Amino acid sequence: MSVPEDKVLREDFGRRVVADYSTPELECAAGVFPLSRALEGASILGWALQYFKTSEDRQQRWQRFQDEVLTKIQTYMVPVIKLTKETPKEAVSTVFEKVNTGGVPLNVFELVTATFAGEQWHYEEHGDDFRLADDWKRIQENLKQHRVLQGFENTDFLQAVTLVATFERRGGTSAVSCKRRDILRLSLREYLAIAPRIEKSLHWVAAFLNQQRVFRSADLPYRTQIVPLEWCVENGVDMDRRESIVNKTALSSRTNRMIGGRSPKEYLEKVDREAGLPSEQVDTLLRTHHIDPGALRAADFETFFANRSRSLLELVDRAMGKPATRTVQEPDADRPDSFEPDEPEAADSDL
Repeated sequence: MSVPEDKVLREDFGRRVVADYSTPELECAAGVFPLSRALEGASILGWALQYFKTSEDRQQRWQRFQDEVLTKIQTYMVPVIKLTKETPKEAVSTVFEKVNTGGVPLNVFELVTATFAGEQWHYEEHGDDFRLADDWKRIQENLKQHRVLQGFENTDFLQAVTLVATFERRGGTSAVSCKRRDILRLSLREYLAIAPRIEKSLHWVAAFLNQQRVFRSADLPYRTQIVPLEWCVENGVDMDRRESIVNKTALSSRTNRMIGGRSPKEYLEKVDREAGLPSEQVDTLLRTHHIDPGALRAADFETFFANRSRSLLELVDRAMGKPATRTVQEPDADRPDSFEPDEPEAADSDL
């Protein structure tokens, strides 16, 4: 039975009292034991003695209640998982998720929120715990002016912060990462140093997208396979090449639906018809993506992949001001099967 704080049950909008358990005497008279006393040994005995006074035949009922209810509550073994300060955050996260199977699943943002709130140094310096949720609410309010950033989530923001943190932590000498384990390793000091820069950069990104005539988040393109997965599998294209960045580009959702699992030869003909453009004009658009339209229209994956690999690598070279490190031998259009691995090097940029 659940009762209000004053232990008086009422009906008729509080005008009529149905039951009153506001004193131990009234509880005993009604035979209603307060669960709050279940772990109070001396208090239980006093309550029981008062209970016996109300009726001579209550001792047997009390004994049964004590055996079947109170004793089980008092002897219940509560499982405990002890985690020391040395336990990695990702391990703490895993343990929490395992024991939280009956609750609402927590995302990485909520786990980081709990971690940051426990940073003692922040409390000592500012007299308060750091509230990540409040900080995100402020950032979200500032970004609300940009329609193109609608849908940008708190976990996206943490990923961006983590990318910079891992880059700076490693001195830019190795690959950066923003996987779940990397986000959970993010320190509050890193977040406070990097988050303002990410927020500022997002305003720049919104302005840049607007200059490109992208004004809504719904207009942002998919990052989609140029040669569809289904066609690649049917034609024996190995997984590394069909999933490579070389086989991906930004497409509108409408174009993506037209592609489906069709051969490039088939879907390009459909794109021509749907767009109402001559194939030559569509080919011009393809070249802006560094795609060889002749190879694509012929469904010649080997030539398409080799030519686009070379074109994209040349872009990277120019952007870096030096040759990008090739982790595999650059494919040759005349020798499309030549994919012999080089000796591993310190990677400046991988394709």
